[in-house]
Amino acid sequence: LEIESNVVLWITNDVLHFLPKLEKKLKKEIVENLWEIVHNGILHGEGEFGVSACGQFYPQMGYVEIAFYDSGHGIPMVVKQHGALPQISTDSDCIVWAIEKGHSTRPLSESSGLGLHLLRKFITVNGGIFQIASGNGYFSKNGHEEPSVHALRNSIDGTLVNIRVVYDNYLYSLISEHK
Repeated sequence: LEIESNVVLWITNDVLHFLPKLEKKLKKEIVENLWEIVHNGILHGEGEFGVSACGQFYPQMGYVEIAFYDSGHGIPMVVKQHGALPQISTDSDCIVWAIEKGHSTRPLSESSGLGLHLLRKFITVNGGIFQIASGNGYFSKNGHEEPSVHALRNSIDGTLVNIRVVYDNYLYSLISEHK
């Protein structure tokens, strides 16, 4: 609980300042999605050193870049051990599965499976970039383009999540989704 409070405080006080204007509800959801990245790294990665985060604002280029890394098990290993996908699935397939809304390797009784859905939608509308590398899998969503999924030449231990948000003058807000 202390870790969550500290991370949420860091995101709220230090990160949100570099994002474009966000309506209150969207701001809350973005904070929750960024916390989910850290929480998943801690919970699933079980890395000896926890989760590292860093960021850089590029005012001349008009964007902020935020990266999260844990040196733990990595998404493919956790998804395959859970049995969510066949063992022959690629590491990239495991990443795609893990970030979908409603998918989780946690017990059903636990709140989970947000899949960073809202963060990815925001980045799409914003024209930013969302990237994940884990094992030898790679996923990238660049603005309105179709996602790019492929195998890395060399695998990495753990999971790296990189987010680029364009700093513009728009006000972003949530729009309810009705089916």
